Amino acid sequence: MTLAPDRPTVAAPSVESLQRAVEECRGRVGARVPDHMVDDVLSLTLIEAWKKLSTFDAARGQVEAWVWGICHNMIRKQLTEAGRAKRISDAAEGMRVQRVQLSADPLDVLTERFDQVDWMQRVASFVGDEDWDVILDLALTAEHPRDVAARHSMSVRKIQVVRQRCEAIARVVRAAQTVPLPTTTRGLRDMAAACVPLDVFDADRVLPMLLRDDLELRTTTELGAELGVSASNAYRVLRQVRELLDIATTVLDQRSLTQEFTS
Repeated sequence: MTLAPDRPTVAAPSVESLQRAVEECRGRVGARVPDHMVDDVLSLTLIEAWKKLSTFDAARGQVEAWVWGICHNMIRKQLTEAGRAKRISDAAEGMRVQRVQLSADPLDVLTERFDQVDWMQRVASFVGDEDWDVILDLALTAEHPRDVAARHSMSVRKIQVVRQRCEAIARVVRAAQTVPLPTTTRGLRDMAAACVPLDVFDADRVLPMLLRDDLELRTTTELGAELGVSASNAYRVLRQVRELLDIATTVLDQRSLTQEFTS
């Protein structure tokens, strides 16, 4: 059950007044977003306004101005998400066009496009918005990494780190989408481990450590000594490989749930 937000001590706008204020935004929303997005923006604005009802202060302005502030932020958010979704779709289409043959079966082409978009959306969700935007810029433009770094206020070294992490995550997601689904908890852990590439982040040495039953009993100093690195470096690579292992496990879990739901 969803609980209503805490009520402010002063008289709060009624649901009806919120609905009227949101509807009054329709013209300004329509001037800023495509027609098919208008109703979505208004609906999300109403939901967000209701969630934030306890923050409304009549002394600072009328409800219409307060709602428009929420609506304006929602417009920016929805346009950003729509732009990112289009870039993902365009990137997937570009990858598909590079491989498609003139004799390809239309159903195979459609399935491949869906798989590409699904893969890229999963990767984007794990990578995070900021790093994913960097990767799309690197993939879809002919710019030098130095120019991409400048636009995102990053160092070239940071761009390289982002690329390495994103490429590793992309490989993990791809593997976890295609391997056979395990049928036991132990099988899930082993299959997730099999999805982690061993040529990144010293995973060939770190991954066996993460799978050991006594890992929680070991200190980072001890693990670092075993790896031949400092405790701080041991913590870093353990965290990096654990992230990949967790991502593989999540994708496998999602596939299992989907299979249960559709079977």
